[in-house]
Amino acid sequence: MKGLLPSLKWTQTLSLLLLIPAVSLALGLMISLFTPNFIGLTVFNLALQVGIGYLIASILTFLINKTTRFKRGTTIQKLCLAYAICVLVGVASTDLALTGNLKVAIIDILSPAIAALLLWNRFE
Repeated sequence: MKGLLPSLKWTQTLSLLLLIPAVSLALGLMISLFTPNFIGLTVFNLALQVGIGYLIASILTFLINKTTRFKRGTTIQKLCLAYAICVLVGVASTDLALTGNLKVAIIDILSPAIAALLLWNRFE
């Protein structure tokens, strides 16, 4: 009977892997709350979203590197995409809570998409 069920040790790695989606959702919430909603795709708004995407990627890169001890590969890349999706879910859920309808603009998707692209390239 010994060894049938793998024991799950509560480690720093496991706790950080569970913390990163919460941080990602919080980042998405902050993006939705604190970025101005300009009408149309202005150059300033595009530059702002690119900067926010870079900031998100930098924060998540730091957390992932701390958790995985600077490992690379497709598994880590898939994990990064999941965290970028958590950012997008944070943006969409905040918009849903504030407006009452699920209507996400293309400009809201831009910063999580840039973060996902940067994270994918950083962990190749």
